[in-house]
Amino acid sequence: MSSSNIAKGAIVLLLAVMVSAILYFENSIHRDLNEGFYQRLEQVHSAQNNIYLGEIDDNRRFLYFLLDTPPIQGIARAEKNDGIDPQENTPLDVWRARLSTIFRSMLYSYDGLNQIRLLDAHTGVEMVRVERQLGQVIAVPDSKLQDKSESDYFIQALQLPERTIYSTTINLNREHGQVVTPFQPTKRFTLPTYDIDNELFGILVINTNAEKMIDRIVSQAPSMQKVMLLGADDSFIYHPEFSLRYSKDINPEINFQTLYRVTPWSNKIQLVEDKSTGEQFLALISKVEGANFNNLEVKLVNLIPFAVYQQSLNEKRLTTYVLLAIACGVFALVFFAFWQYTHSLRALDSTRAEFKAILDGASDGVLGFDSNLKLTSFNESAQRFFKQLNNSRLGNNPQFLPEAVHQFLFHYANMVLQGEVVESKSLQLDLNAHENIWLSLSLSPIYAGNGRIQGVALFVEDITAKKEAEAQLVGANERLEQEVKERTKELVDARDKAAKASEVKSAFISTISHEMRTPLNGILGSLNLVRKEPVTKHQHKYLEMMETSSTTLLSLINDVLDLSKIEAGKLDIDNEPFNPLSVIEHVALSMSAKAKEQGITYILDQTGLAHIELCGDAARVKQIIYNLLSNAIKFTKKGHVKLTVTTEQLDDTVWLKVTVEDTGVGIEKANQNKLFQSFSQESANTSNEFGGTGLGLSICKQLVEKMLGHIHFESEKFKGSKFWFELPFSSAQTKPINVPEVLADKTVSVFSKTKLESDTVAKLIALCAGEYVEKEAQSDICIITNEQDYIQVKSAQNHFEKLILVGDELQNINDADNIVHISSPLRVGEFVALFDLNKAIRLQPSLKKSGETVALSGNLVAGCHFLVVDDNQINRIVAKGILEGQGAKVSFAVDGQDAVNKLLLFEHQEVDFDAIFMDCNMPGMDGYQATRAIRQGQGGDKYKDAIIIAMTASALAGEKERCLNAGMDEFVTKPVVVEQLFDVLDALGVHAKDDDSVLIHPFESVAEEQISLPINEADVLERLSGDEELLKKVYTLFLNDSENQMQQLRLSIKNSNCDASAKYSHALKGQAGDLAAEALFDLLDKIETYAREHQAGQCKSHLEQAQSEYDKVVVFAKKRVSELEFVDINSG
Repeated sequence: MSSSNIAKGAIVLLLAVMVSAILYFENSIHRDLNEGFYQRLEQVHSAQNNIYLGEIDDNRRFLYFLLDTPPIQGIARAEKNDGIDPQENTPLDVWRARLSTIFRSMLYSYDGLNQIRLLDAHTGVEMVRVERQLGQVIAVPDSKLQDKSESDYFIQALQLPERTIYSTTINLNREHGQVVTPFQPTKRFTLPTYDIDNELFGILVINTNAEKMIDRIVSQAPSMQKVMLLGADDSFIYHPEFSLRYSKDINPEINFQTLYRVTPWSNKIQLVEDKSTGEQFLALISKVEGANFNNLEVKLVNLIPFAVYQQSLNEKRLTTYVLLAIACGVFALVFFAFWQYTHSLRALDSTRAEFKAILDGASDGVLGFDSNLKLTSFNESAQRFFKQLNNSRLGNNPQFLPEAVHQFLFHYANMVLQGEVVESKSLQLDLNAHENIWLSLSLSPIYAGNGRIQGVALFVEDITAKKEAEAQLVGANERLEQEVKERTKELVDARDKAAKASEVKSAFISTISHEMRTPLNGILGSLNLVRKEPVTKHQHKYLEMMETSSTTLLSLINDVLDLSKIEAGKLDIDNEPFNPLSVIEHVALSMSAKAKEQGITYILDQTGLAHIELCGDAARVKQIIYNLLSNAIKFTKKGHVKLTVTTEQLDDTVWLKVTVEDTGVGIEKANQNKLFQSFSQESANTSNEFGGTGLGLSICKQLVEKMLGHIHFESEKFKGSKFWFELPFSSAQTKPINVPEVLADKTVSVFSKTKLESDTVAKLIALCAGEYVEKEAQSDICIITNEQDYIQVKSAQNHFEKLILVGDELQNINDADNIVHISSPLRVGEFVALFDLNKAIRLQPSLKKSGETVALSGNLVAGCHFLVVDDNQINRIVAKGILEGQGAKVSFAVDGQDAVNKLLLFEHQEVDFDAIFMDCNMPGMDGYQATRAIRQGQGGDKYKDAIIIAMTASALAGEKERCLNAGMDEFVTKPVVVEQLFDVLDALGVHAKDDDSVLIHPFESVAEEQISLPINEADVLERLSGDEELLKKVYTLFLNDSENQMQQLRLSIKNSNCDASAKYSHALKGQAGDLAAEALFDLLDKIETYAREHQAGQCKSHLEQAQSEYDKVVVFAKKRVSELEFVDINSG
């Protein structure tokens, strides 16, 4: 071993000894110090414990003394004999007076006693009571004696055996249930008293002044220590801070556990930390106990500041480690002297070890030769290779070695002796007729002490195993190459099969999409047509059930198709500008009805949305949010669902983050890995109880990832869930939001059910530059979300500029001009619109659109002529009902060839078509072929450029492109959405024609002079089969009933009560329809539409016009009633 290694070893040894010594001393110091501090604390605790027990012992003697006084038994005898003691013929009052005298004497004698009482054991009422008041000892008169039957010490004393004392914890004295002031810290001692028949008749109670005992206990501790006295529930009886004393009586929420954190320090003491200041103490926490006293429910806490402990620890460390450093220095000096002495021996040992390593340490055979190639040494390994090698060969030439080895040595030794490097050589050596081995030979120079080469060393290595391994490796490589070729072929075959399977699945999805959507189109279309017919209440309910089921089935089909398109890589993501505020508010509002059905709080927080325009796929964003919100509401029976939306720009990317959190049923941790799997829910019970297919979250995850985002969740069973996703958008294609400061210089108060809802509304107020105040009746504006809070502020409602009532349950409140209504959840756009509609429209353009919505009634395509090509009769009937319902004429063809043939006939008849609706999948000539044929003129040159609109049930990606490539102009999916259909026609320029000469009206034409009349009487008479007597009754009923409804409508619109406005406008609209008062009907229909959309301003703008038209109808009706009555008189 070298000198440096020995030195290093010694240093390591020294360090190890020092570390061990430090660890030992540290442990010893801590142990001794802990024991010392424990002894200090224990000594104080022992003295305090003796004081407490001594107090108990003193009062026990007092009670025993009182128990043995004659008045006790005298009172017991008198109680049992109608107030007269038969033994001494003494009245009960005399015995009570004597006992009162004894009680006063004791209070005069012992200033530590505050009160002595005797309680009736049967009623708990005080029989005798003497107490100390303002330094005077008085006997309490009978009129002020109290009933103590509910007190804990009375109840406990009833359970005691004879001559057994019950001791209460220390608390503040109460009289008549109230804490006495100034405070009287009191400890009570009770003793049951028995009469001569050994029946319990009374309870002796002593109240002692506990403050003196506490002062004695605290005085036992040195100044550096702190003392606390705790009750049974760790409430403070005594604390160094006066405000914390007697916490159970003054502030029950505060106790030792709420203010201090306790952790083990040693097996006898604890480390206590003040939670508010972080100050630490070493503490001995022990119950007060004695040989005859157990379960006293009192703890003594003695504390020493940890800083004192740390100071003592540092002092001990300093002393110990100074001594240790001196010892280490002495050891280092001794070691250095020893190291110098052994240095020369180590050098000699190193030389010998080196030489021995050459001979014996090598695993290979080693032979040493001098410069004349005489053998000088060899090791045992060399003898295994060369059997003729022994000590007799030392000093001989290497001719005894095998010929091949000898030749190698002879040719290359001189080169090595001259300093050249010779490569190793492999050769095969025959050991016998049946065994041979492979050897690797190499030469290395042997240097003398002066650096001169004095010989060579021959190294011999057995490489037989290596050669065999190389041969096996070559064979294995050849086999592996063959297996790779075979596996590659299998993978190619599998890939081809998978591609074929994918094609089959796509074909199946395409087919099933068409086959399922086609009947659904018939169902939903027929339902929409039936809704236009008069139906009974029950029939209307059944129609709603059918529509709900059909819509649910359509949603499931869409989910399956979305999933298939995603898996097939055929789902396209749009990249168009959209307003995230509109998207969020639209989804949030659409889910509000479901939240209301569940009876939960529904909250929307958009205040973190910093951008008004992003560029991406708004429909898919809406779909993801809808799925997450739908799940949250479905699985939440009570509590809240909150939707939070924020945007944040990082570098050149804007991240949209949407969070949906609820207080619903939550998800078991073991089942959370199932959530994003297709057709998978937490458990079978989930599907049974809540329904669903398990596709929603799977689609959400894949959509988010396809848009390069992330989706995450947190959930805890029975506590709720939190889902959130983040989507990136290019910052170059975004616009920042600028929320109008419509609340500038305004104070706003909020009354809501929950703090979470209040905090969210407060953020909205701040966003609009308002000042949020806590439930302040004198604020400029007040926002209320529930009826109970409205009742609270109703008396002051006229003090507000605006009183904003949120939610449907408050819509019927309209008893003040300053009341305005807004739907729940509270949305930025609609909130701003309450103060400035123009600014709100700039922020949320859809507000204008919703305010201008026109119901699909009237003649949107009046005078137009359409050709519907579909092989399904139901679909043809649905299309006919939709289009003719808007004043159009419809012709039919049952397939592509029929359409081409009929177009040739129509061309001959010079018939014009405004558009052709073409089904794509039909037998024979399908829609694609028919479109190409029409564009090529096979249906006549007149229709080569006709507008052709695809109506297809196929929903696979690429279907729209296929239709457009075939020559069609637009694309509408089945089931047909009526509004979407007329939007497409409007975009293609197909509108109602001014010239209605070709219009097939659903009713007969009316005379020109009747058009200006408020009532189309001819139409009414036609429906009444010409019965003018019945017509007069209809007019009379209208005049009797409509006036009150019109007054209610005016009042509800004036008070912005949209629900009531919708109700009365709908009722009045029905009466107008019965009279064929078309202008009034249309105006009331608009008001009803605006009311249902909570557009109170629009309702007000149409009210006067509706009132004017109503007055015209009333005048006309009254006139016609008079005329019809005159006719009756004349005819009579």
